[in-house]
Amino acid sequence: MAKKKNKRIVKAPKTEEIKPVATEEMEVVEPDVPATEAKVETKKSTKEQEKDKTKNNKGKKTKKANDAPKGGLGKKVKEIFSELKKVSWPSFKSVVKNTGVVIVVVLVFTVVLFGIDRGLAALYNLIPR
Repeated sequence: MAKKKNKRIVKAPKTEEIKPVATEEMEVVEPDVPATEAKVETKKSTKEQEKDKTKNNKGKKTKKANDAPKGGLGKKVKEIFSELKKVSWPSFKSVVKNTGVVIVVVLVFTVVLFGIDRGLAALYNLIPR
């Protein structure tokens, strides 16, 4: 007997009109035009924008964002001291307490490492030569 193959007919779903998705790099210029006819322009990168600016200025000096403001050393020193006034400094009591904790921890680790060193040295001396 010959086997009959069952053929299934699968209907494709109706396709909807494709709409462009605008991302950070793309924006739709004409939203009233159907999606198939819409023009999409990409935004220029920052390098391209700077090139356009330099072409428009033609030899004019432009101030960049990273240029340091003029004012000299005195202004910088005043800014430093004004920032130091904003710092919340610890009290003398807390500084002494924290320093004591650090000294104790260092001493404990010194004793532990000294003990490990002496123990390993004693084991090494037990090895026959």
